[in-house]
Amino acid sequence: MGIGVVYQQPVVFPDISVVENIFAGHQLIIDRKWWPFVNRKAMKKQVEDIFIRMGITIDPSAKMASLSIGDRQLVEIAKALTDNIRVLILDEPTASLSENGVEALFEVIKKLTAHGVAILFISHRIDEIFKIGDRVTILRDGQKVATRYISQISRSLLIEMMVGRPLNSFFTKGESKLRAEALRIENWGRRGDFANISFSVKGGEILGLAGLVGSGRTEVARTIMGIDQPDAGKLWINGDRVIPKSPGQMLRHGVAYIPEDRQGLGLTLDWSSRMNITLPVLPRLSYWGKFPKTEKERVLAREYTSKLQIHPPDIETLVSSLSGGNQQKVLLAKWLTINPNVLILDDPTVGVDIGAKEEIYRIITSLVEKGVAVIFISSDLPELLAPEY
Repeated sequence: MGIGVVYQQPVVFPDISVVENIFAGHQLIIDRKWWPFVNRKAMKKQVEDIFIRMGITIDPSAKMASLSIGDRQLVEIAKALTDNIRVLILDEPTASLSENGVEALFEVIKKLTAHGVAILFISHRIDEIFKIGDRVTILRDGQKVATRYISQISRSLLIEMMVGRPLNSFFTKGESKLRAEALRIENWGRRGDFANISFSVKGGEILGLAGLVGSGRTEVARTIMGIDQPDAGKLWINGDRVIPKSPGQMLRHGVAYIPEDRQGLGLTLDWSSRMNITLPVLPRLSYWGKFPKTEKERVLAREYTSKLQIHPPDIETLVSSLSGGNQQKVLLAKWLTINPNVLILDDPTVGVDIGAKEEIYRIITSLVEKGVAVIFISSDLPELLAPEY
């Protein structure tokens, strides 16, 4: 019917190529009388043409599993453009894109609207709404609040309609007391990903790592956590030299890592909030470290559900049924149970609404006030310079 949809979380087949993903279910066929063939050459050419138009440099023959989240999102957008669409629904399409990727997407949107395509653009990024939109409809708690032309509404009024309270009641970061150095790396490197990275972070401090998607920020975090191995450099935790070999080892040193892909790498979606939150500390909540004490699990899960204001508060709710913001808070709760000394957050506010973003900021600030060292990775530079909400 000419309706295309790009969902917030890319839905891909990881073990086949970019071209095969884009044409899954509607391959181009060479219609031979006795034996039809898939026209792979034509499909690849069409994908290449779309990529050129969007400014995408992804190899159409690459397997989807080898792509970053941002590149997978671009492939999903390209997939929608292979059909003769009249209405295109984009759900948080820029959440995992670099600044250049966002600009390329906006150029594609302008071309589509110039040819009569209607765009439904769903986003929590207020600046994008004002940049790309003609009209805006505000939703809150599943209800329509208002519809306005962009020229008829201010940024502050739009935010107030979204969250139900004035802008001046939002979060502002306070001062915290700096403590001893918690983590330091010198000349840190991994061949093909990054080189000569040096920084330190103290207890009670938030260190921001800025950069576009694909700049190497996530790769730095993964090597610190022992997920991947560095080729060069040294690392100290609380003044002691440590060679990261595994996530389990770094957890024992008090380092926790919250990945950017909360659904793919952070959470077990078909488990309850309780099971996700208590997973890292399950041995201490079990008889002889093997048989879970369910009531102790419930007590701990309820404590963190209340602290982080996770909704709904029912700890037996499946994580897959929660909103993006509440999934992110479950992921935070999961790693806060180990009482980390160093917390690495990789784009923790991507795809969450303004209200949830404010709550995440409050959680981080409360940790910093207790002396936790926070490494905050973000592709949103204004967020690092000064949280606006």
